[in-house]
This record gives sequence, C-alpha cells and structure tokens, in this order.
Amino acid sequence: MRRAAILIGVGTTGGLPALQAVGSGLQQMRVWAETQGMKQENGRLVVFSDADGQKVRSHQVAETIAALVEKRNLEQLIVYFTGHGVYNRGDIWLLSGAPTLSSEAVNVEGSIQAARGCGVRHVVLISDACRTAAEGIAGLEVKGGDIFPNNPVDGLERPVDSYFACARGKPALEIRDPLEAARGFSGVYTEVLSECLMGRHAGILDVGLEDGVTTARVGAWKLADHLVAEVPRRIKARLRKSPSLNQTPVGRITSRDGWVSRLAPYQPSPHANAEVDVLGAGVPHEMSAVEAADRMLDEVLGGTTWRSGEGLLGDHDRSSSWASQLAATAADFAKPFRPLPAGTGMPPSRTMFRLRGEKASALHAPPGIGTVAELPGQAGFGIGEIAGPGNVVLVLSNGRCVLLPAVPGWTAELDFKPNELVHLAFLEADPQDRSSAHARRLLGAVAAAANLGVLRLTDELVQRLAAAVDAAGRLDPSLALYLAYAYHDRGERARIGELHARLLREQGITLFDVALLAGGDHLATAQRTHAVFPPVPAMSRGWSLLEAFHARLPAALSELEAYLRPSVWTLFSGAARDRLIALVHEGRQGR
Repeated sequence: MRRAAILIGVGTTGGLPALQAVGSGLQQMRVWAETQGMKQENGRLVVFSDADGQKVRSHQVAETIAALVEKRNLEQLIVYFTGHGVYNRGDIWLLSGAPTLSSEAVNVEGSIQAARGCGVRHVVLISDACRTAAEGIAGLEVKGGDIFPNNPVDGLERPVDSYFACARGKPALEIRDPLEAARGFSGVYTEVLSECLMGRHAGILDVGLEDGVTTARVGAWKLADHLVAEVPRRIKARLRKSPSLNQTPVGRITSRDGWVSRLAPYQPSPHANAEVDVLGAGVPHEMSAVEAADRMLDEVLGGTTWRSGEGLLGDHDRSSSWASQLAATAADFAKPFRPLPAGTGMPPSRTMFRLRGEKASALHAPPGIGTVAELPGQAGFGIGEIAGPGNVVLVLSNGRCVLLPAVPGWTAELDFKPNELVHLAFLEADPQDRSSAHARRLLGAVAAAANLGVLRLTDELVQRLAAAVDAAGRLDPSLALYLAYAYHDRGERARIGELHARLLREQGITLFDVALLAGGDHLATAQRTHAVFPPVPAMSRGWSLLEAFHARLPAALSELEAYLRPSVWTLFSGAARDRLIALVHEGRQGR
C-alpha cells in the first residue's frame, strides 16, 4: 500500500503565546511515520515546521499535496497539524503569517470536502489544535484556504477520516483561554495518539496473519473511540486532579474498514503498556462528550423522559461534566416558549419569530408578504396572513441582525447566549402537532450535540432518526439542517439529497445549506426556481464550504461574509443592517 504523510507544526503565530510542545509532537509523529515506511528520502514524508525561525506558508502545503495526489498512485495520505487553531465558521489552522495575512491559514472544513474528491483512496486529517471561538483573538477575520486541489479527478468521493484533539465549542463550553489550553493540555493528545499508532495500546489492535507474518493494525474507528476515552483520563492523571477545562477528542470517521497504522511483524511486549498503565492507575473512566451525546440520543429516540441532570444517562453517570452539560443544553432548547397572551390577533396562517435570551427591535419583510406586527410583551414579531415564503431581517436590540426565511404556518424560535445565536427551531403553528413535547426533546437533543460538534450518527441512529421523522409527519427545516450537516460529516450525500427533495415536496422550498450539501446542481436549480431560503448559509459552518462546493454567490451576497459574527447560526454585525434590509426589500434569493 503506497502511503504518504505531511506533518505541520506551527508554534508561534500572530502574537499568540508560543506553544511548547509543537516540536515534540512533530518528532513523535515523524518517528511513527518512518516506522511505516514513509520517509523524507523517498518523498513520502514531508515536514513543515517553524522551528529555527522558519515560516510555514499555505502555498507550500497546498503545492506539496497537489504534487503528491496528481501522481494518482497514493492509496493513503495522512495530514497532521499541531499548533494554534480557532473555530471561525469552521475549523481554522493558523500558519506563520496569520492572522496578519488572512490567507495564511487552513480552512479545515473546505479541505476535508476537497480531499474527498482528490482521488486518494483514504485521506486522514489529524488536528492537535484548539477549536476556540475566534472572538478575542486577532484572527476573527481569518478564513484560510483549502490545501487540497479543488478539482475532483473522477467525480467520485472517497473516505476522509478526521481526528480533532477537542470538541468544538465556545469558550464557555470548551477552552476559555488559549494560553491556559497551551500550558495545561498541549501535547497530551499527540502523546496518546502516537502511543496508539505505535501499538502500545493493545486493546485497539486488530491482530492477524498476513502472508504468514503476524500483523497488527490500528483501525480508524477503534482509534477514534479510544482517544475519546483515554485523553481525558491521561490529562486527569497528569494533573493529579480534575482539570478546570474539559478536553475530549472528536473523530469524524467515514471509512468503513479504514486503518491508520500497520505494525508488521507485530510482537507484543509484556512491558509495552507499563508506562501507560502506571500513568493512568486509579483514574476512573468518565463519560466523554461523544459517549454522552450517543446515550442521550439513544434514550430520547427510545421515548425516555428527561430533565436537566435527572433521568438522562442514569444517576451513575451524572458526575460526568459532559453528560450534565449536554443534558442541561438539550433541556434548555426543548423548553417551550411561554404561551402568548390571549387575543394576539394572529390568524392560522401566521408566521412568528420568537426570541429567548435576546430582544428584537424590528422585523423587516419584503413588500406584499404580509403585515408585520409586534407580539405583546416583547415576545417577538409576527406576520399575519402571510402571502408566501420570503426572507426577513430580524434586528436585535444590540444592533446585530439575523436573516431568516418566513414560511407560512411556521414559527421560528431563536435561542441566544451572549452575542450568539445558538439554536433555531422551526415549529408548526399548531402546538399540538410538531411542537409536541417529544418533537421538542428530539430537536433539543440533536441541537445540543451538534452545537458541541459531537453529533455522531451511527447506522442504527440514522435508521431510528429517519423513523422518528417519518412518524412526526412533515420534516421541520431546523431538524433537516442539523441532520444535513451530520450526514455531510459521514459522507452520506444521498441522504442529504433525500432531505432536500422532501423539503421541496412538503414545504415548496429548500434551505441553502441543505441544497449546498446535497451537491451537484441542487443549489443552482433551487436558486433558479426561487426555492432556496435564506439566500446564504443559515448556519455559519456553511460559509467555509462555499468554495469547496463551487458555490458562487452574487457580489451583494458574498460581501455579507465580512459582517459575520462568531455564532453557530449565521449572525451579522449591525454594520450589515442596511445591506440586509435592501436585499430583503428587493426580494433577492441569491440568483
């Protein structure tokens, strides 16, 4: 099997604190790569490092990958990064010139999508970097670029397995201070990773005979699951106390039987795990974010009733900080909004926009869509007798703006945390139908896991979710969005196409993100027929995928990206207000 590895280490960038473990991480991965036959002298190991004052440039990485893949003889390519990272509409790796030069960074989301079409049978991306929100860091405007060629060689998509050192989240949920993260956690992920790849964790090895030689392989799925369990345990053992900041790895595995490391001949040593066992001795396993999300979805789909901290995951697991956090977040999202006072005057065809955690000062709708009315008690806004779907601009009391679709008969419920739109639910107007308690619980659980980046859909969960959606009747747009991104992470393009077709069939419209992720000409066709709402990605993650999907926005819409604020759902700064209102009044749908 012809394999190659690209190792990238950037310890200093943009005035951020210098990372002390970048060099050791690169060395650990270099030693492992050489045991796999990937060496610099045979051109199948390339190391980029800022040691000794060197600069790591984005074009160097991209050109190296292009040169490797264009030969069309690689079966596996592994790309490893250690350094500073941020989450800014998607994962961003900061290279030497960032953030002063916005292009001197790697757009991880776009690179993953481009890698699927590069022709290599199996691509593995490994990120030992923070995934903190970019606000408060000078890299807020850094978008980065794709490091894989954006020209599919044969139209086929192949597996890309991605490993992240920590869960995606905001400072309050993950790592509040990048400096503390560097001092407390830097290096532990690669340390455990390299041990696994070198065969020192025997429990994850698949051992067998190949051509009469005893061989051990580290499977992609087993590696991901073991990192989830072992890294938090190692950190706790290393600090000799529970850390003040949680770190749990995340793996997005799309290969069915892919493997990352092969040891041949394999000779297990009775002392191989001695250091590992001593280091972790007496440290109990604590449920990770991924495990907690899996358990939560399993219980909700099974009809379990739960409240924050009670009934979910069982009393024996309530000590898990991730379980408690996911349960609390899911319960908050599932909590019904307060009933409106009697006599609001909203007819059955009403469309409402209700907010929690923030107040709105105005709602701007296109001419002729219907009469906009403020709901009593600052509960939001409504449109009575709505004539048809359209886009509206909701202006918040802090000046920030949300661009939303208005769909007859649906209520949009928005949940805010300080300066961020964290959840958007579209619910049918009849409170006895889609806004039932179970529907809210299901959407709340999916949204809580997606917010943290740990919505991992197994084959079984996919089937159960599909059955739950079918049983509920019409597909609500917000659940379609969350599921579309989860299917995208799995490489399930056909399932996204089914969501897209179902929205068009049931609602007469589709959502920008769903049409985008469905690939092909779905988005362009929906734009031509004026069936895509809103005219830009509804979730901020979608912006980082536009280039990888060859999606082109008109200038008036593409300029809006400069006004994006850090948020799970797309949220614009107040400076975009007049542009957004003009677009809505002109009725533009991105064509």
